[in-house]
Amino acid sequence: MPRPVLFAFLVEMSLILLSAFLLTQPKMFFKSDLERRNFSVTVSGLVVLCITFCWSVILGAVLTIHDVSL
Repeated sequence: MPRPVLFAFLVEMSLILLSAFLLTQPKMFFKSDLERRNFSVTVSGLVVLCITFCWSVILGAVLTIHDVSL
């Protein structure tokens, strides 16, 4: 697998995992019940999710460029 494709894929996977982590807020890591903090973590999870969608377009472009070059 070429380096640009591997890099784009690893960034995509890390964004997916980060957004899932921030949106689910596991009790093991988020122990307090502060409503304001929970809301800010949820909003940051939604922002990361939007970035993930944008990065998916970039990943698709990288995959397409790589496929065309073969």
